Amino acid sequence: MNSELPEWELRESLIENITEDKSQPRQDFDAVEDNPLVESVRDNGIIEPPSGYIEGDKIVLMSGTRRFRAAKAAGKKSITVRVAKRKPDQSELYLHQLLANAHRLDLNPMELCVAYMVLMRLMKINASELAKKVSKSKAYVSNVLSLDSLADEIKQLIRNGTIGLVKASMLARMTSEEQEAAVAELTDGTLSRDKLLRKSSKKKPKGEPVRRITLETPVATLSLVGKAKLSVDELIDLFQSLVRECRKARSQQLDLSTLACILRDRCVADGKEVSNGSQPQ
Repeated sequence: MNSELPEWELRESLIENITEDKSQPRQDFDAVEDNPLVESVRDNGIIEPPSGYIEGDKIVLMSGTRRFRAAKAAGKKSITVRVAKRKPDQSELYLHQLLANAHRLDLNPMELCVAYMVLMRLMKINASELAKKVSKSKAYVSNVLSLDSLADEIKQLIRNGTIGLVKASMLARMTSEEQEAAVAELTDGTLSRDKLLRKSSKKKPKGEPVRRITLETPVATLSLVGKAKLSVDELIDLFQSLVRECRKARSQQLDLSTLACILRDRCVADGKEVSNGSQPQ
């Protein structure tokens, strides 16, 4: 499916006949009254028309909500809208909205995470396929999706702009206790990005021994890296953790390669990232 609907037409419409789509990916908008876009629209009009589709006697906006609100605030009675000649299905609509916002950098990382998860569910695609749809790298999409594992209070800090994507994705690699301590340092300004990167890398002290265990199964070869003298109970805990990660990945429609990327971010042996060969095949 293409990111753009196949046919459009420009249509002049009264402001009162246009309505917003409340389910679009972007939910947080700047206050219209303080937005310089209002003055620009008042003086120059809307340079790039918003896009929408017909539903009943209304045009439902697909993108361009900020421009639409600015036009209302500027006192415009009508605007030109780029109208799709057919109503899009839900996945087409959401992909169009996601790309329109993401290309303008309007979505904050948490909105983007939710949008990616919704889009994967609607289109029945995995994270690798999503990366192709939105023209992003697998690593970028993996980082965005990892934000879903963070605590609600950290998600709120991401929504209000206190924590950006890079730092948030580093936090997602840490344990809950480590996240809590790191966030406290981030918010009071005592933790730099470089220090956070070192904390999230979870490197073992130099010289600490590790033990690699390889398990052959009928469908895969599984390699685990753990501390020396790994007990049976600890080995069971590792497998249970892996099962939980796999179930979570399945609920988010992540493929195995994406899950491996997420887990690899958390797993470090002898100060080096575990190679692809040590991941479940």
